[in-house]
Formats: sequence, C-alpha cells, structure tokens
Amino acid sequence: MSLCNLVEITEENWKEVISLEVEETQANLVGPNVRSLAEAYVRPSSVTFAIQNQDLEPVGFMMYLTEDFDGKRHIHRFMIDRRHQKKGYGREALRLTVNQIWEAEGYEDDIMIMFLTYNTYAEHVYTEFGFEDTGEIVVDEKLFRLPYSKRAQYRV
Repeated sequence: MSLCNLVEITEENWKEVISLEVEETQANLVGPNVRSLAEAYVRPSSVTFAIQNQDLEPVGFMMYLTEDFDGKRHIHRFMIDRRHQKKGYGREALRLTVNQIWEAEGYEDDIMIMFLTYNTYAEHVYTEFGFEDTGEIVVDEKLFRLPYSKRAQYRV
C-alpha cells in the first residue's frame, strides 16, 4: 500500500491545499500553493495534484507542466507541508508523479526539474531520487533531468 496518493484539487479540498506551508526556512525556496494554482489556471499544460496521506489528509502539493522553452514535462512546483516532512511522502509523491507522466500520459522523454542554485537540500533529494544535473542554469535555477531510459525503476 502506498504512503500517499495524488488526488485532484477540487472545490472540497482547495482551501486545505492552499493552507499547506513549508518550514519558515524553506519559504524562499518554493512559491505558495495559491500562487501555483493561479499560475496553473493561466498555463493550460499545467497539471496539479494534492498529495494526500492514507488518512485522506492533504500533506503536499505537486504541479507539472510542459515548458515552452524545451517542450518537455517539468515538475514545476513540489512541496510537503512542514508538519509532514521526513515521513516518506516526498519520495513517494515523486515516484507517483513520474509514473503519472510516463505511464498514464504516455510521455516518452526525460522529465525535468529546476530549483534555485543555492537549494542544496533539493539538489540532494533529487540526485538521490535519480535526477541528473544537466549542467544548465536557467536564470537562477539548476536544471536536472530524470532520463526516460530509467522509467522502469519508477513504475507503481
């Protein structure tokens, strides 16, 4: 049984989703969920999910989209609420997301993720998960990729 699930953001749960917060020390590293939902509204390629634990409680937020500059799927926003960090939800939500992109959508290319150059914690987490540094910096963010050739490792 999975630690968590990705669920649709609905009229019933959106207020809970926008109330989720990261640690104060992480606030400058990820945009607030209300901003992400507003951005998703105006970017048609966006897909958003609440990350929900086994008690059906929202514990995080995930957003991915197709970026105009390279045509690839990017995990654009990803957060776990401060009260639920270090419980395994993040890794499981990443696995479910890449599986959603590759298997459910049938996307057949690398999955990309960008994070601020000084966010060493994100770099550690994504590298440990299997993302690889492309060596590219876009504005002030490092660009990492999860190779499509590794997709079998992430199947649910």
